[in-house]
Amino acid sequence: MDELNQSGRWDLDSLYAGLSDPSFVSDQIKMQELAEKGSQLLQLPLPDRLSAGLEWWEEQHILRKKIFPYLILRNSEDSSDLEVRAELKRYRQYQAAVDLVIVGLKKTIAEVDLAEFLAVNPHWRDYEFFLKQIQIRAERLLTEETERLLSAVTNSSVQNWVQLISDLISQQTIIFDGKTIGLGRLNALQKDTDRNLRQRAYQKELEIYAGIELPAAYALNSIKSYAAAMAKTRGYSEALAETLSLSRLKRETLDSLLQAVRQYLPLFQQFLQAKSRLISGRNQIAWYDLWAPVGESRQKFSPQEAEKLIVNIFSDLHPPLSRLIKRAFEEHWIDFYPRLNKTGGSSFCFNLPVHCQSRILTNFTGDLGSVKTLVHELGHAYHGSIICQHRPLNQEYTLPLAETASTFNETHFYLALLECQQEAAERISLLNDCISAAVLFICDMYARFRFEQEVFEACEQRFLAPATLCRLMSDAQREAYGEALEPGLDHPYQWIAKDHYYSLRVNYYNFPYTFGTLFAVGLYHKLRQEGTDFMAKYDRLLAGTTTSSCEDAALSIGLDLTTEDFWLESLSHYADLIREFLRLA
Repeated sequence: MDELNQSGRWDLDSLYAGLSDPSFVSDQIKMQELAEKGSQLLQLPLPDRLSAGLEWWEEQHILRKKIFPYLILRNSEDSSDLEVRAELKRYRQYQAAVDLVIVGLKKTIAEVDLAEFLAVNPHWRDYEFFLKQIQIRAERLLTEETERLLSAVTNSSVQNWVQLISDLISQQTIIFDGKTIGLGRLNALQKDTDRNLRQRAYQKELEIYAGIELPAAYALNSIKSYAAAMAKTRGYSEALAETLSLSRLKRETLDSLLQAVRQYLPLFQQFLQAKSRLISGRNQIAWYDLWAPVGESRQKFSPQEAEKLIVNIFSDLHPPLSRLIKRAFEEHWIDFYPRLNKTGGSSFCFNLPVHCQSRILTNFTGDLGSVKTLVHELGHAYHGSIICQHRPLNQEYTLPLAETASTFNETHFYLALLECQQEAAERISLLNDCISAAVLFICDMYARFRFEQEVFEACEQRFLAPATLCRLMSDAQREAYGEALEPGLDHPYQWIAKDHYYSLRVNYYNFPYTFGTLFAVGLYHKLRQEGTDFMAKYDRLLAGTTTSSCEDAALSIGLDLTTEDFWLESLSHYADLIREFLRLA
């Protein structure tokens, strides 16, 4: 077994061999040169400006997709590395200059007759959808002077709030049962089989968040107030309208999705009440029991055993997907274990399209939930392997479609396990894991969405103190979980725990998980109807996620997302599982 396998660390040296790697230094110099070259391109006459500008845009995009992921991955594995932090700041200064050139190119695109340009320059026809989207949003662009000012404010000031909360969370430590651990490990303990351990870990987590609530509140207020102001400055009615536009998703579709979810919340609440009765004999569930194991399954997995299980389950589904999964393990794309100064709480997959690879960060504890998390993130990696074959500027999918492949993977994983497990105790354990994952993506994401709505409505009028933010979060959780969640045993500090709230690039990164979950279930229904031949359509769908709207991507395989019926049919999948759980419980 090699050193990386023993430590459970990912391999970043194949990207760059460190910050002093000549390739890294050379790429930094190129990026600076491109920033300077870009401003000169904007002085060219219109037809030449756009063609030369697209060449420049591709080149800088490739550099960006090499440098930035490397720095973010280094920062995620050790947030105390000040040298990486300094390089991130320098990168953002370069990117600020590059962003201004991109604004100029977008204004150029808004001026051209696109049909005429593509007729004369057919080698750019692959970017027709990309260019049309820019023309649609061109009216949102501000004057060059204003864009320059906003870029400077974002990168030199507001970005510091983002970095602050990231550092605060990743660097928190506590002595727990004689060991020094971070929030990532503390969060993982709340899924342990020992209820007393879960409860103590939950209480300690709340204590830690209470200790950093004031700086976190300032960060959240600053970031959300800034996002709200920027959305309105660009002519959107609210931040959600901007998110939907950038997501290429109709409000009609989101409303249908949320309405369907609201109809099914009571059924999920029944599941949680039944689960609580099994765990504690009480009819209301504590937060630290929401994702607790149920039943007699005590199986633990090493990373190697997790790999064997996952590859076995996916080997007959789709050979390209199975090969990708094997690559991820063999080439050390995964950073497995919790440790100090490693990003805590959330797992993620970072696609590296230049290399046609990905890197996955997780806090692996060896339980089935940890294996499920790997399955989820490997879905993202497979999606990345499909879109990396596009030209550089066609490699970005929107937020709702980002969760398609990951939750498709999860659906297949759980149903495959259920199909081969008939013993009641093991089956109820699997059903609990499967439905609890849906509780996260449906109920909890609904609560997070409602909280963010309330924050946006209030933050422009007043400062939201920590106590107010906690109350808003508790109210949102009560709306989602109803009487099933025990009063006083909710999680009022989820507004600190979830780093999506502190993103400058993304607002409302909550409903996309719900969308992705139910969209993936809808796709899986198609797979069941059509057999494995459907997987060729699935690949085409994933490829199209970067070059179409959400609705058009679905229509390409005959699904209408604007109607409530589609979402209700997907939710019925969980209704069947919940009813079986209730019967067995």
